[in-house]
Amino acid sequence: MKGVINISDINTSVFSGRLAADPEFSDNGSTPFCKFSIAVNRYAGGEERTAFVPIKVFGNDAVRCKEYLHKGRLIVVKTHLETNKFTTTEGKTKTAFDFVAEQVSFGPKV
Repeated sequence: MKGVINISDINTSVFSGRLAADPEFSDNGSTPFCKFSIAVNRYAGGEERTAFVPIKVFGNDAVRCKEYLHKGRLIVVKTHLETNKFTTTEGKTKTAFDFVAEQVSFGPKV
């Protein structure tokens, strides 16, 4: 059916928070890459709790993040979740989960 979204196919998360540290940037000559963590607050049982969400950014957005983002800056990031399986040196299979940015919006400077 055209125009119908299968709820099980939605893979989007949106996070709003402040950078926990300055972004880490690298450029291997083909695709610029940036990673950082966002401190995201929530309230549960009357207490504030903070989660540190790791984000990866690629391409031109990674370059913009390197130029404009610094520790404490408020941002909103629309992401999708990716999973990557790998084998450790001990031969165990592990799975890594990454939030990959699709859109990054910068808040006011601090």
